[in-house]
Order: sequence, then C-alpha cells, then structure tokens
Amino acid sequence: MTELVAAEWSRKSNVIAETALQASELDDPEEFCAALSGDSDMIALTQKILWAASVSGNDSKLRAFGNLLGRTVARHGDKIDERQILVNALADLEAPHVIILDVIAESAPDQAAQHDSDGRKQAGSQPLGWLAGQISGRVQLDSEFILACLNTLTVQMRHR
Repeated sequence: MTELVAAEWSRKSNVIAETALQASELDDPEEFCAALSGDSDMIALTQKILWAASVSGNDSKLRAFGNLLGRTVARHGDKIDERQILVNALADLEAPHVIILDVIAESAPDQAAQHDSDGRKQAGSQPLGWLAGQISGRVQLDSEFILACLNTLTVQMRHR
C-alpha cells in the first residue's frame, strides 16, 4: 500500500509541477524552482498547495492548484496572502460544488417574475435566490446533500 500511495503522490506532484511551470511562463524548470525556493512565503504557499493536493484525487483541482502556483510565480509572489486564501477555498471545493455553482450562477426561477415587460426590475421586489429543491430539480443530487454543499460555499464566501 505504501508503494501505491507514493506513486500517487508522485503523480499528483507531477501534474501540479507541469501545470505550474506552464502557467509561470518560464521555460527553465531550474529557474522555476529557484523562484519557488527563494522566498519563505513562496515556500509556504507551495507546501500548502502540495498538502491540499495530497488529499485530492481530482485532476481538475490538481491542475487548478498548479495554475495558481504558476501564476503566483509569474507575478513574482504578488498578492501571496490572497493566494493562500484561494488555496484554502479550493481545497474545500469538490466536483458537486462546481455543479451547484453552475446552477446558481444563473438567475433563480422566481426572479423572472420580478421584472416588468420591459425587463426592468419591479419596484419593491426583493431578490430571490435558489432553493435546494429547485437546484435538485436541475441536477442529480439529493436536496440534503445540496444543502451541505451550499453550506460549504457560504462559509467560503464569508472568509473572502
């Protein structure tokens, strides 16, 4: 089992490294590594990304981590505190969260009734949002599970 875990760790590290190098816009892997190791904040960000990646099997998330790391190198560590927060948020998100975000990015079904014939919002109408039951009607997820995902998304929004 240890060999399988080590092989998976190596695979994940390679996905992140390849994506990060490409996103950094550097051609030389040694120059990239020097940029990562030349600053304690960059080392900490790299460690945080690799730790978060170690508990994910989602290749899209691994590439997102690599992209985040590479873009931070390309920007010479600019806004590294913001990148640390993004790593935390990304670590907590899984594929069902993305599915739900795709749905709630659209106008909620009840919002169409709040506009007049010219498309202007009616005076005094309160903005309505998506209900878990409405989301479950659009995706193949249980309403209770949707509520759990929405809770995670809400917590992430509060920490922004």
